[in-house]
Amino acid sequence: MSMYNSPQQTQNAMLLCRQCGVLYPIPAEQPEPDSEAIVDLETFRTDHREHTLERAFRLSEPVLHDRPAWDPMARSWFRVSVGESAFFVCSSRTSIDEPRRHEICHRPPSFLLRGEVDETMLRRALDRHFFPNRLETEKLNSFIAEVRARFAAVDAADVETSYDDPELANAAIGPCPNPVAQDLRKIASHTFGNAWERQQLLDFIDANTDEYGALAIRVLREIRTAA
Repeated sequence: MSMYNSPQQTQNAMLLCRQCGVLYPIPAEQPEPDSEAIVDLETFRTDHREHTLERAFRLSEPVLHDRPAWDPMARSWFRVSVGESAFFVCSSRTSIDEPRRHEICHRPPSFLLRGEVDETMLRRALDRHFFPNRLETEKLNSFIAEVRARFAAVDAADVETSYDDPELANAAIGPCPNPVAQDLRKIASHTFGNAWERQQLLDFIDANTDEYGALAIRVLREIRTAA
């Protein structure tokens, strides 16, 4: 799934108080409703009973985090639609014991999008592939530098990613773009004079270009400014 799908409404509905700029999630319908969530929602309604409440829907766009998504203290930003309008929302908490607070964000974070390869994993995978032999250090470094340069030149906004990186905030993994894979095959064919090394490297490229391979592309959204 692309990191930049067309905005679509999800089932994540929220109530928005425009006067206060705060939102509260509407519990999803389920066989056994979350009674605590329902009580909290009614408390939100009561607290804002003098205000106009509108229904907002989270958009199916990438969520930005300032820490890995699994971190309970991670601050996150996402967009919601309210009628014909759309707003950025900041979700945060001051303590792990406190519930999350969702607020309209008037200065959403900007970010830089780029592609890269996991060089540590790539080196280890190459070592395993050539074992018990090994590539000369100069050849290994040269190949990795070529991979790095080509991944950096990819238009990351066009990359189709398959899953989020569980260890890095705002990172997703996808298969190596086909033009990059073809370039790497040409490099292996033209620069590795040793026929055995050349064939080994070609086999390695062919076996490692999917989203689980050592040549998978990692697309990062680096937050440049915070709200």
